[in-house]
Amino acid sequence: MRKGILAVMLLGMAMLTGCSLEQKVTINSDYSSDVVMDCYTTQADEDAVMESMREMGAEEGATFQELMEGTGFAYVGAKQIDGITNNLYRITGKNTAEDTKSMFLELTKQKAVYNVASQMETQTREMSGSTSADYSDMNFFRLTITYPFKVARTNGQLQEDGRTVVYDIIDMSKNKEARAYALSASALSKSNSVTIKGIKNKKAYRKAVTVKATSKGVITSFKVNGKEQSVNSYYAKKNGKYKLEIKTASGKKITRTFYVDKKKPTTNIKNKKTYKKNVKITFKDSISGVKKATLNGKKIKSGKKVKKNGNYVLKIYDKAGNVKTVKFTIKKK
Repeated sequence: MRKGILAVMLLGMAMLTGCSLEQKVTINSDYSSDVVMDCYTTQADEDAVMESMREMGAEEGATFQELMEGTGFAYVGAKQIDGITNNLYRITGKNTAEDTKSMFLELTKQKAVYNVASQMETQTREMSGSTSADYSDMNFFRLTITYPFKVARTNGQLQEDGRTVVYDIIDMSKNKEARAYALSASALSKSNSVTIKGIKNKKAYRKAVTVKATSKGVITSFKVNGKEQSVNSYYAKKNGKYKLEIKTASGKKITRTFYVDKKKPTTNIKNKKTYKKNVKITFKDSISGVKKATLNGKKIKSGKKVKKNGNYVLKIYDKAGNVKTVKFTIKKK
């Protein structure tokens, strides 16, 4: 079994059996970072993992510590947590500036937004095969980040040095907070400024659109139809109504609605049909709504009754610009 795969399996199963994790990231001035991952396990945690490992082909007689050390985790020692003895295993590493920035939605020397939901779910998926992050069985999961700037506002616990912030991932997960953020006083002062591109409020579109928000400050939440997005943009391609909700670190809230409507309006009148009696024309558009309708060039409303013989052209326009054209004839005896 390869070393990397074994590390993933061990840590993944340790997470699922209730261990505790602490990840420390120190961001340097050049955006490279030093990373420390601490894993705390009880004897019960280790026994459960080893049982699973043996079922998957691990050597008989191997210990959890030996397997952990084989993947790069060094045994540090025992530590009491809430009166229970835990073994502490640690692995350290370095990230390039590119790798560090890839962890963040935004990272400058004035502000940072860490994708808690996407990063942690990706980690969990890689470690355990699970499609979502579930930390309910863990004692704690802390993310500690030391930033290259003085922090003026954060949704974590700011430490005495003014640069280090501790985030409780379990609490954030329970409260459905998808982002860990920190910003300087300068970035905070600019957080009321938000630019939205790609859509206009209450407008309907006949094709897929991309909506994107930017701010010189920090956008702490970007939701579409109530679902938090991992980035500050969204590609809307399905027909329907979309509600955009944006929040910034300064407390500003912005709401926009828009529609994607690729469907033409509908009507009860059949195209190229000849009616032998009076007709009542009805029409509707269930997505963006009807903008107007004309019958032989004259505006009409749904429910219009037509009694005279003749040839007719009905056109129905929705608010996205789709047009339904129906030609029909009334020919009564």
